[in-house]
Amino acid sequence: SIITVIIIAPIYEEIIFRGILLKGMSKKIKPAIAIVVSALLFGIVHMNIPQGINGFLLGLILGFIFLSSKSIHLSIFAHFINNILALSFSSLFSLIDGRYAIEIHGVFLFIGVILLIIACDGYKQNEIKNKPEIYKQFIEV
Repeated sequence: SIITVIIIAPIYEEIIFRGILLKGMSKKIKPAIAIVVSALLFGIVHMNIPQGINGFLLGLILGFIFLSSKSIHLSIFAHFINNILALSFSSLFSLIDGRYAIEIHGVFLFIGVILLIIACDGYKQNEIKNKPEIYKQFIEV
């Protein structure tokens, strides 16, 4: 079950929600609306309110990553990191018995945003500027 949540789910969920749905919708409607719709569907698929809200918020971030970087690999990696952290820290939250939960979530959100900015910046610095035509054909999902 851990392998499914950490490895398999990020791959197939990103291919479906970002690689197929978001990519297709962003060609037909405004990209911002496409991100919101795909994130909403992503949240609904999680089928419970707490995970649905988290899924929606994560879907917004992953959609932005996907459309701004034009890389499904970066959104898969971000999803992978999110799921690892969620599993790792869920036991920590149960140990503290709900005390300071809002503060801890706030700290993790802040750290996550900082790490996301660093990752996106690093990705853009390492991006190939002038891609040959053959490269463009193989990079599409």
